[in-house]
Amino acid sequence: MKKLILSMMLFASMTFVFTSCQKDKDLVQDDSLTLTSEDYTALQNITDDMDEEFDIVMDGFADNTVTDRSACVTITSDQPWGTFPNTITLDYGSGCTANNGRELSGIITIEISAAPGTTGATRTITFDNFTIDGASVNGFQTWTNDGDAAGYPCFTRTVDKTITFPNGTSTSFEGTHSLCKIEGSDTPARADDVYEINGSMSGENRAGNTFTAFITTPLIKPRACHNIVSGTVEITRNSDTGTLDYGDGNCDRIATVTLPDGTTKNVFLRVWWR
Repeated sequence: MKKLILSMMLFASMTFVFTSCQKDKDLVQDDSLTLTSEDYTALQNITDDMDEEFDIVMDGFADNTVTDRSACVTITSDQPWGTFPNTITLDYGSGCTANNGRELSGIITIEISAAPGTTGATRTITFDNFTIDGASVNGFQTWTNDGDAAGYPCFTRTVDKTITFPNGTSTSFEGTHSLCKIEGSDTPARADDVYEINGSMSGENRAGNTFTAFITTPLIKPRACHNIVSGTVEITRNSDTGTLDYGDGNCDRIATVTLPDGTTKNVFLRVWWR
């Protein structure tokens, strides 16, 4: 009888562990399109974060104060503020925690051709031994100010970037996005800014498979939220195509990917690799 009870307890324990692992697996990856969607969202999220880091640092330079999100950053520039072109260096040293909870280390270098509000101005961000939440970032992202002919400020963002995760796997993408500040351009504050993102990317996922990602419904990224809150992306890997949906506008950290057979999977938008 005792053996029977022990066997039943062991079976129940194994069932619980298996079920828990299945739930975790469902929120990570169990097929190539889900894995590709995770990689795309990680690349997009980190790229957006680095753009926001630049904006906050620029606000600090304008006020001659360090208002960066990280208390341990050392900021230097080749020329005095207001002089262009200029190169600004953000050095996070061996690591610190940003105000948004992300762990940063290494160096970001920003080359600016002209005052950020100038039509035609460019800024190029590159990385030197830089990590975010333990993931290594290499490559660059460049913004070009396209002016406000659409009635609000618009920019072209070119990205060529590789992210290597703590387990040694890596993902990369390159391409061009257009970004328009559809809200908040009439106030000096950043918190009310809302960006609309369009464009396409191509890259390679952690499994070594190439993919393309085409934004079919504009992505909406408020600065008040760490993540994209709505919009859809058509992701194609080999002959398989799925739809990544960022949601209905609520600020959360989960998107869904619809697979070719109609099933849906959840994808974490932030630091799923830790």
